[in-house]
Amino acid sequence: MRIKLVALSASLVLAACSGGGSGGGNPLTPVVPDMPGPNAEVLPQQRSLIYAYPAPGQTEVIPATPIALRFSHPVGIEFNSSNLAAAFTLCEEAQVNAQGVCSATGRVALSARFVPNSGTTVDRRGVILTPAQQLKERTQYRLSSNNLMLDTGENGTAGTLRNVSVQAANLGEPLIFTTRAALEGPVNARSTNTARFDVEHLTPNPSSFFLGNEGVGLFDFSTIRLQFTQPINAKSLRYGSASTDTVRLLDASGGLVPATVLLNGNQLSIDPIADLDPSQQYSLRIGSELMSLKGQRFSAQSAFANFQFLPLPSAQASSAKSLIPTSGLSLLLGTPVNQVPVASPLLGQGDRAPKPQAQGQLIADLGLPANLQFNAALAPLRVRKNSQLTAASLVVKLDGVVPANLETDTLTIKMISDANGFLLPNRYSRSPVAPSLVTLEMDIALGAKNKTSNGAFTQNLMHVPVSGLATFDPENDLITIDAVGTIELKILGTDNAIGVLALQLVVDLKPDPIVDAEFADDGVAPQVDSWVPGETVRLRDELSIPLVDANAANTGPNQILSAASGRVAGGQLLRPGDPVIVNFDRVMDINSFTSTGAMPSVRLTRNGAGVPFSWRLDGVSLIITPEVPFAHGESYQVQLGSAIKALNGQPLMAQNLSFTLPALAAGDALPNPDGGPDTRRPPVVLGVYPGYPCGVMAGTRNVSANIQGKCAGGKMSDEDIPLPFIDSRRAITVTLSQSVQRTGMNAVKTGTVCNDPNANFRVERIDVAGNCIAPVPGQLSGTVRELQFTPDDPWQTGEVYRYVLGSSGLSSATCSASSICGTNNLPLQTQLISQSFASVSNPQHGGPPMEIVFKVSPTPATGSVVALRLLPNADVDANFRYEPARGEVRPICFNESYDRDVVEQNENSGSCDTPNGALLLPDTTVGEGSPNNGSSFNGAATSFALGCPRGATGGVCEDRQFLRVSSALSATLSGFTKTDNTAITASDFATLCSATATTGGGIDVLIDPGLIVTNGPDIYAELGLSLQATPVTNVVNELINLIPVLGPILTGAISQGADVLNQIVPIVVEQPLFTGPLVFRMRHLAPLESNGQLSGTIRAERIPGKITGSCTNGVPNNPMLSTTISLYTDIPELDARADVGLLQTLTDLGIPVVSDITGLLGIPIEQDVRSNTDITNLAVSGTVEFLPDGRLTARLINVDRVRLSANLSALGGLVAGSLFVTVPEGRFVLNSALAPLKN
Repeated sequence: MRIKLVALSASLVLAACSGGGSGGGNPLTPVVPDMPGPNAEVLPQQRSLIYAYPAPGQTEVIPATPIALRFSHPVGIEFNSSNLAAAFTLCEEAQVNAQGVCSATGRVALSARFVPNSGTTVDRRGVILTPAQQLKERTQYRLSSNNLMLDTGENGTAGTLRNVSVQAANLGEPLIFTTRAALEGPVNARSTNTARFDVEHLTPNPSSFFLGNEGVGLFDFSTIRLQFTQPINAKSLRYGSASTDTVRLLDASGGLVPATVLLNGNQLSIDPIADLDPSQQYSLRIGSELMSLKGQRFSAQSAFANFQFLPLPSAQASSAKSLIPTSGLSLLLGTPVNQVPVASPLLGQGDRAPKPQAQGQLIADLGLPANLQFNAALAPLRVRKNSQLTAASLVVKLDGVVPANLETDTLTIKMISDANGFLLPNRYSRSPVAPSLVTLEMDIALGAKNKTSNGAFTQNLMHVPVSGLATFDPENDLITIDAVGTIELKILGTDNAIGVLALQLVVDLKPDPIVDAEFADDGVAPQVDSWVPGETVRLRDELSIPLVDANAANTGPNQILSAASGRVAGGQLLRPGDPVIVNFDRVMDINSFTSTGAMPSVRLTRNGAGVPFSWRLDGVSLIITPEVPFAHGESYQVQLGSAIKALNGQPLMAQNLSFTLPALAAGDALPNPDGGPDTRRPPVVLGVYPGYPCGVMAGTRNVSANIQGKCAGGKMSDEDIPLPFIDSRRAITVTLSQSVQRTGMNAVKTGTVCNDPNANFRVERIDVAGNCIAPVPGQLSGTVRELQFTPDDPWQTGEVYRYVLGSSGLSSATCSASSICGTNNLPLQTQLISQSFASVSNPQHGGPPMEIVFKVSPTPATGSVVALRLLPNADVDANFRYEPARGEVRPICFNESYDRDVVEQNENSGSCDTPNGALLLPDTTVGEGSPNNGSSFNGAATSFALGCPRGATGGVCEDRQFLRVSSALSATLSGFTKTDNTAITASDFATLCSATATTGGGIDVLIDPGLIVTNGPDIYAELGLSLQATPVTNVVNELINLIPVLGPILTGAISQGADVLNQIVPIVVEQPLFTGPLVFRMRHLAPLESNGQLSGTIRAERIPGKITGSCTNGVPNNPMLSTTISLYTDIPELDARADVGLLQTLTDLGIPVVSDITGLLGIPIEQDVRSNTDITNLAVSGTVEFLPDGRLTARLINVDRVRLSANLSALGGLVAGSLFVTVPEGRFVLNSALAPLKN
């Protein structure tokens, strides 16, 4: 149960139910239902099952839930760990025939064990069954027994055994339960009925518990919990009294019942603020304007279009206080009581899962059993809203082994609505002394005291079921409850965690006059804990990012640093399409948030004017999403009023949270207004899932061989890109460098027919030849920077699919119906690289359709998928230019070796750089593998500088030599493995810092190869004639030889080097020479090692890496991510031209100019930086950390110097030479972070 955490170390208080929503009244003598005592024994002839989890008829069962059984007597001694599983059959109900026999295909493999007892003994009354594979979703399962024998005692003999069935005695039917639908992914997989949007069931369900011929329905203190057949579109949910409101709870006079309304997927809870009046009839009306995420209206024929009910009276009960044990083993599971193992790929599973222990108190009301005249053994139960438990700190270790340098501090579990349940007679046994059953269903909010963990862990968990056994000790007025539940958590916004709770409560029913006093307001006002964007990068001494307010003029919309705090200013880590997230330090009252009316408690303004937005609460987080995405350069403010309150009733101090997204450079939205060159660029695809972000060269795809092909514009010698396989539930994701249009004529839209000419994002099922079979129906979502397509049904194994991103072709810069269009009205650029400048001469042209073919993985994906984006990014407009004259952002300083100290800005450059990018310098190193012994040029090149001419600065201008990066990274974090690949033992993770010391292993990481695109620097180079002998150089030599007197001297000097010749025949290069963007394509290669040394590369579908941990004096450091990458480098738009000054020289000397050399003006200079492989096996590493709002960040920095060469030539070698550049160690930096954890 999600509330498992509730049991952690809770103290349960049974308080008087006085008819008000918060309880109250004077303490009374306890009145309990008829319950057996703790020492009551079931007679041998009544031996039977007495408890099962899941229960018969239970729905919404979590597929990973274990099956817990308890019997009145021990399982026969003939059963042991090797044959116990054979005594049970778990089968898909659809595969059971009329005779009750399960087919082989429907049978679920099981392991079985007895419940552990103290020491090495076991309790043979308890059995735990664990399916070998996670159960299917939306599936009914039947559990039956096969000649299961129960003993009469601990030491029975064969003559005392009898066959026992696994079923509810009062139903006389098999134990059948149903698993829940999917929580995420395709909408049909998340639905239990894809054809009808209706209520699946109501909790408490009148048909769930039949006592005699009567069902138990809603009580006056019940929270109404509705499970729908399809996920609800939250925007259509409106609770109110107007006819246009979609959900209304009305009293007998037609008045709206004030209530707390909570929504999560297909779960809806309505908790009346005050208890209902059992003397009047109520109507729950759900209108047809309530929409599902499938786009279907709520069924007008539903019973809940106008559901009428008369609540049962709970009556005036008694008050009491419980005592909660914090040690011992669970009767039902054999695990430590009141702990919740939170198992996930990220946090660890099995023994490595964290197990926080909780404490606190739950305030509960026990209804008067005498009011249920038909059965005095049943009593309704309520645990009051605002009850809270706290749990001990959860220390985060990746896979339970690698310390992540993150702790939650105290965890809080808060009831956000009244939880409801029953104490009721045992439904499995006919014995009157069988233990009573207890059920409870609740809605809770999870939070953490540590603000970083708070953002990472906080969430709402709804409709959490708990069930167990209860016995009553009349001598001591104690009720002992043992219960089981399962919860599902989302960790860090990416990881799905499961927790199986062993809850134990000992409730003291003795009158206690201070029950309500302990439940009173604690008087502590709520505060904003953190917010997104906020100042989301911490100080450098906390995060080790060297930041400094480098320039006092660094102010306004483009200011990166907040001078007052030294932190990165708000908008730098926010993108258009992102929400604002405000994390409070405690659970808030959802009814205190209003965004409409004369005095809204929450407002969002843009440049001082209010803008429409939607909002929701999840855990302690307020998520605000504007209807129109946040825009660059605009000032926004979230205004939180003092009417906002926490659940304890205390108000929030009114405050305003301001932020500004970095402004685009002047002219980025429209052609340059100052008349200068139009430097706008179209949006570029930076990353995709599944696949690789490039179009495919014609004729290179081979679907049958699982080959996607080669990138269009690359070389035929490039490696083939593998055909990707998608997980059946995952969405197609496209990450873009700029915002694209999501509304209007040029909005992104999917196709309705094969090859739909009016669609610009087609998703189709195809054959192996590429012929469209049918479009794939689905939901297009995401933001203006990230497109997502989720199919209505899961992708089918064995089928072939494709998605096509439309553009305008290589020769057009005009948006069309089939083009994805940027907000700057330029078509998506789908091909960045080329083998000739002519193919990319206009950087505003689009490109051919980007078609990516994929298949479906036959096995479910494992591990945690982490999608990262590079922020902050100084190239805000992603036009791959650095344009400080147009107001582009001023960068952040860091020193040459990228150590942890801050240096002053370079006096010569007048500016500094953001730590996200690469510093590209002429390679003048000596030794260290220098390609040219200290010179950055050779051949015809006679001078070379980057970013600025040598001049007075000596060519030092780091701001203009810095490459600003645009990229997107995606990786999967798998489990921990040792260096020697031996099994992990308990000693490997027993202490916080033992993993690295004892194993030398790490978390396996698989990185999806993608693109890294940077701005291009200006080149200042001077070229001369080469000494290479060619027909052209021979002509030049002959012409020079004609010069009277000097001719023979000059030709003789040629042998002394190009510099002498260049003084007579200068080569004039257009300056500065802009390279255009640098495109780095990650290759599908992994390093190959021999005897511990790199010896080459090997093909790999994904790039392997490791996350390792370390500690200093027992204190964990930030984990380190390391990998080795190989890149293709392309400079596709370099348009170098030069004039040979020979013509003017000859004219001045009176020598006639011959026509043979008239082509020496505007000479195109060819370059070979196309699919360049200089960067191979580049080792990169960096820290894995957490931002204050809980987002995971990863940094990759080059371990070794990067070297790259460019060969230039023209006129068959007349002009030829090489340039050598380098990125120093530690100056190629990729800082990436998760997107906001909630949307």
